[in-house]
Amino acid sequence: MRALSIRQPWLWAILEAGKRIENRDWAGCSYRGPILLHASKGCTHDEYEDAQESIVDMRADMRRRGELGPELIATPPLRDQPRGVIVGIARIIGATRHPEYPTGYHGYRIAGALGLELADVRKLPPIPFKGMLGFFSVFLTGLEHAEAYSAAWAELTAKGVA
Repeated sequence: MRALSIRQPWLWAILEAGKRIENRDWAGCSYRGPILLHASKGCTHDEYEDAQESIVDMRADMRRRGELGPELIATPPLRDQPRGVIVGIARIIGATRHPEYPTGYHGYRIAGALGLELADVRKLPPIPFKGMLGFFSVFLTGLEHAEAYSAAWAELTAKGVA
């Protein structure tokens, strides 16, 4: 299985706050299909505060454009965010280079970044795992909750790309 590490609170935003774009500075991405979502271990307090402010601004932008309801979901404190674990699964259904936006972002899209488009996002029981940069392979055989992940992976693989 392939996995991707994502720093908190960005992974929280994917799992809980409607974020369906994961921004990367990659040149491109041809992969389409299931991806395990790994909560990166690293995150300083300053990085967390900056990301938390950006999430609030990005969600406000989405609400102004009618893409989200008026609800405000508070980002949990960093100490309550899972890190160093695989916590979910999604499908990558596309990858688009974002244009320059007047505000620097458009919803969860960051100007100039490559946006991995996610679908079928769901949380699964956490599995401790050391992440890596970029896509990395995960073998869950024999680990607790491995069957839940294998079943979710098979389901998303059967859905295909679109």
